[in-house]
Amino acid sequence: LGEGRADVSRASALLELLTHSVSAGGCPSVRPERCSPMDVSAEGATAHGAETAVSPRATAAFLLRCARAPDRFFYPCNAKAREPRDCSYRLLSGGGTGPVTVFVAECAYGEGGTGWRVWPCALLLSCWLAANHAALPLAGSRAIELGCGLGLPALTAASLGAGDVRITDCLPKLLRTVRRSAARAARPHLVAAALLDWDHVAAPDETE
Repeated sequence: LGEGRADVSRASALLELLTHSVSAGGCPSVRPERCSPMDVSAEGATAHGAETAVSPRATAAFLLRCARAPDRFFYPCNAKAREPRDCSYRLLSGGGTGPVTVFVAECAYGEGGTGWRVWPCALLLSCWLAANHAALPLAGSRAIELGCGLGLPALTAASLGAGDVRITDCLPKLLRTVRRSAARAARPHLVAAALLDWDHVAAPDETE
């Protein structure tokens, strides 16, 4: 969603692809301001011990509901009331392969700020990567996520075959959580979390 809100309309094809995940049983009830697919329903997101499994159906229902109020893609989750969870997102994958599973650990708001939950736009981007990975040069590629929050898009890229993945943010405590997620990646030795503060990176004309 590189150009902001105007790009929401470009997600229509992806949302149509996701629709079949909810068409059989109808869309679970969820308020768009509750920005977490784990709030969709117990049917779509279920807890297994200390880990919450988020199904493609729950993700699809959540994103379709967000699409009815597109501004919701650009706000973090309103989930301060609950404790952090360890989550496994199963994302629909294109190219004839099965769903890809990506582990993401959440953290407390005091540690991660607005990066303490997966943003809807991050979930949408991750679904797009999974749906289109067969047409993308992901295999063996280098990828970096700036301002990663919990790092779902970068972790998705790693799960889809990216060969060198860097996940960056400016909050050291948040990166501890990201490193825990990276350790659960399919090839953890190819994924690294690093501190990057844009305020401390000089613009080219400042170095001359």
